[in-house]
Amino acid sequence: YEISRSTIQKLLEEDLGAKKICFAHYGMKDGVDSMLKIAKEQLEIWVKVINELIDLKNESDYFEKFNKLCPEHTIFTTNTSTLLPSLLAESTERPERFLALHFNNPVFITKTVDIMGHPGTVKEVLDITIEFSRRIGLIPIILEKEQPGYIINSLLGGLMGRALELVANGVATPQQVDKCWMSNMKIGIGIFGIMDNNGLDVGWALREKYALSSGDKQAKAIYEYLKTNFIDNGHLGRKTGQGFYKYPKPEYKNPDFLK
Repeated sequence: YEISRSTIQKLLEEDLGAKKICFAHYGMKDGVDSMLKIAKEQLEIWVKVINELIDLKNESDYFEKFNKLCPEHTIFTTNTSTLLPSLLAESTERPERFLALHFNNPVFITKTVDIMGHPGTVKEVLDITIEFSRRIGLIPIILEKEQPGYIINSLLGGLMGRALELVANGVATPQQVDKCWMSNMKIGIGIFGIMDNNGLDVGWALREKYALSSGDKQAKAIYEYLKTNFIDNGHLGRKTGQGFYKYPKPEYKNPDFLK
């Protein structure tokens, strides 16, 4: 799914509280040539943040291409939500300088980033990545061993599954679920608001594969609900302007939402 430059600009402005943001300042320069020139000469840390792919070969191809471009000292990281870095380490051809660096959305509001190495990641690389995270204003959450979904996604996965089950089965609406959650937990966003911020397409390929091949009737019902009402219509959450809520002014931010 293509996200326009103007949409990215709006999301950055909202997250960072700025009225005007220079894309060049954040490394988003015009043209691929500029990015590749930087990579060849001075890139310290490279983060793979494309959509999650099921095919490990496709995931590995990205690392193989950039391994040829980047200096030997460049640290390779992945923003994967579900894959373990040990599955991808060898394809980078620099496994000792590879780890997961997972940003939680919205990045500069949650302010947390998961850092997860694999058995071959050297301590120096972990230390540099931790320091990098702090320098850009984030709170590093370091995992002692590999865990699919890290910490917050492991916790949220069960909540999101049950929330989707309630809605797909017609028990409640997303708004009713979020009102219940926000009122009881005394926080400013609900489960469906979180899903909108994450992006409804994140992990979609994995969800689709499981729903269509596992025989799990509930998983298939949730898959069909999301596909029919959101995915097929391009409503992927905050980044597309619509998901369970409409943006940039979602209903849950209205002071009257909990009345």
